[in-house]
Amino acid sequence: MLKSEKTILYGERATKRSRSRSPKKEAKDLKKLKWVLPNIIIRCISKKVADGKLYNRKLRITDVPSAYQFLASPIEGENVVYECLREKDVETVIPKDGGEVAVLKGEYKGEVGKVIGRDKKKERVTVQVGMMDIIEVSLDDCCSVYK
Repeated sequence: MLKSEKTILYGERATKRSRSRSPKKEAKDLKKLKWVLPNIIIRCISKKVADGKLYNRKLRITDVPSAYQFLASPIEGENVVYECLREKDVETVIPKDGGEVAVLKGEYKGEVGKVIGRDKKKERVTVQVGMMDIIEVSLDDCCSVYK
């Protein structure tokens, strides 16, 4: 390896980059998390993560150590924690009616509620938050909670 290059690990894949890259440019590679919360269930939709081992598998977010990174482990199977995930590599999981969801965006962010109904055509979910509040959110703005 030349002195002008360094190896940066991303997941299980190594890439070579020159040192001429500014630190600001590398910081942009890590995007700030917008909707990830601990103890929610997500599905991996990227075939590139962990060499495809996690593709279409449900994961539980175990921890959010910073505003740029989260840790997740498979719900079923091996007991391994992955830190190579990004928000664009995963999607939310919506439970059936009566299941518990966490609201990921908006006024009720972080609140846990119960699914009352789903409208797949409009891509909306009706959620009861607390005893009296009933809200309607996008499919992307709520996610199943790990029990």
